[in-house]
Amino acid sequence: MPLSYHWKWVGVILVAVALALTIVFMKFDFQLNLPVFAISAYFMEHKLFKTFHTNVSDEIIMALYLIGFALIVFSREKVETQELNILKYKSFIKAAFINTIFLIFSILFIYGGSFIAVLVANFISQFIIYLFIFYIIEKNKTLDC
Repeated sequence: MPLSYHWKWVGVILVAVALALTIVFMKFDFQLNLPVFAISAYFMEHKLFKTFHTNVSDEIIMALYLIGFALIVFSREKVETQELNILKYKSFIKAAFINTIFLIFSILFIYGGSFIAVLVANFISQFIIYLFIFYIIEKNKTLDC
């Protein structure tokens, strides 16, 4: 069930905050060390159901991206029509297909730490591809007709 239109703007704000924090994180090596509870963690040793201190800035940034993009994607448009819902559905299917091709390509040609980076990017790639297809390609096609 789609969320209210107003949640889309909350999502945009969360993505903007995540983008700003990403820049700060990358440029200034920002770190936020806090105690966390982990069901499973493997750094130097494997820890199960333990509390320990770690840098959580990258987890916070990823959560902001994920929640922000999810709010944008799953919120209604200002004016909802049956045709628009069909476009959303088609865009979502196309995004899933493209993202799957991207993952298959990654499995075949990307290895090691680079593959982990691909998996992290995959948290939000489905949303980004969907937004590109829906807002840039599909909506513009319908406006031109």
